[in-house]
Amino acid sequence: MQSGEDVLKDDCFAYRYHNRECQFFNDFPHLSEILPMPHVFYSIPYSAGVPGSTGVLLLESLVGRAETADMVDGLNRRQIFAIAKDLARFQAHFLCAEDKSWVDRYPMTVLNDTTDHEFKLDIFRKLKDYDLEAFGEVVDALLPYMSNVNVWRHTLKDAYRREGLPVVMCHGDTWINNILWELNPDGSIANKVAAYIDWQMAHAGCLTTDIAVVLSICVKAYLQRQCQYEVLRFYYDILAQEMAKLGERISFGFEQVVRCYKANFIYQSMNYSCVVPSVVTSNLDLPDSVGEARLKEVFLRGKLILQQAVEFAKELPEDLQPKNV
Repeated sequence: MQSGEDVLKDDCFAYRYHNRECQFFNDFPHLSEILPMPHVFYSIPYSAGVPGSTGVLLLESLVGRAETADMVDGLNRRQIFAIAKDLARFQAHFLCAEDKSWVDRYPMTVLNDTTDHEFKLDIFRKLKDYDLEAFGEVVDALLPYMSNVNVWRHTLKDAYRREGLPVVMCHGDTWINNILWELNPDGSIANKVAAYIDWQMAHAGCLTTDIAVVLSICVKAYLQRQCQYEVLRFYYDILAQEMAKLGERISFGFEQVVRCYKANFIYQSMNYSCVVPSVVTSNLDLPDSVGEARLKEVFLRGKLILQQAVEFAKELPEDLQPKNV
């Protein structure tokens, strides 16, 4: 019989995350031929039945060869389109694969509808503690939607069902710290992805989950508004081309993709609650005046991104609208 501590460990999202990543690398060892990924030497999942088990994942080091972008600077336009092209190739592979057993093996159970839902809501509310003026109104406007577990499920993982879209494999966490970029000769980051890392939230889900992560928390707000639909069209066209190379025709329309993106954007914008503390930490070695300016810029960006999420939330189906709004 498991001890209370072992049961707690089994339910810990860190262990769920680690085991999902190990599962992904073991199931798909050759994906680096399709998408930039580091070489995986070996992986050992966490097991409650093994005393002292914490799990192990040993990857190729890219130190000196690749770096992440700065959270405050965000990704530039060329980088966004490079990601969209990579994602289209990656998803075409799964859409055209004859073996669809991965769909049942990769449910979105890494996050659950009970404790994880409440945890996400709690840290989202804490945005107001950082800057009430920036986040108070937008957080309060979005909470009535996201407090509804049906909206949580729809925007996190299920929107593709209602939109009549096929299920695809998602990375699930393509935020700025999980995308490594090749380096230019002068040491600056280039516009070509060197590796996508941290596949801990890999799951069968929505076409637009990963693009929504990028556009909601990895770019400046003006750029998100300026190019989001252009990026989606580019992604859709590349996806159709890649599927055609594999002998398949795309069976859904662009407008379906747009609606799914808007739903996914709503949930992913909540993860701005992870951006702010990340910037606070990165500011520790900077002069106070520089750190303060970086934070203020991030606060304004977050406010604008969440305003966009609220506008998208108003377009959700009637049964997902708050009853008192």
